[in-house]
Amino acid sequence: GIRLFAAPISASDEIVGCINLGYGDPPRASDKLQEIASKYRVSVDELRETADSYEPRPAFLIDIARNRLLSSARLMGEMVERKRAERELRRLATVVTDSNDAITVQNLDGRILAWNRGAERIYGYTEQEALGMNSRELVPEPRRSEANHLVDQIRSDELVESLETQRQTKDGRVL
Repeated sequence: GIRLFAAPISASDEIVGCINLGYGDPPRASDKLQEIASKYRVSVDELRETADSYEPRPAFLIDIARNRLLSSARLMGEMVERKRAERELRRLATVVTDSNDAITVQNLDGRILAWNRGAERIYGYTEQEALGMNSRELVPEPRRSEANHLVDQIRSDELVESLETQRQTKDGRVL
């Protein structure tokens, strides 16, 4: 007499598991009680007494449990997705950090927030030095208006592709 309610756990449109609710009334048929009694070495009378004292769950409680189970399945799926995203973010962060290309992150005021090894190699500033700088310090004076225009484009949600420009290294060389 067990009823089963199962809810899939989905993450990124993939079923990654399920969560189940088993509920129901204990068996009361003599042959079933006899089968259970012999399997678990208990008396049939003890099983019958336990079955007779069982109070069935009202339907509204089963509905509440089902709804909670569905909510739990959704939350578990979100947790799996978040863990996967965190793992991918760590992987991508490693790729960025270890890249030979200069990859920098700055806010719209120009303050440098991230500086990878490629940027250290190309510009000559250590990460510690760069994190305190404004990215405009890397722009030679004749190109500063171009840098301001670039920020304006980004603020306008434009993608800037393949801009050929110049930048200045720590020792003053222009790249």
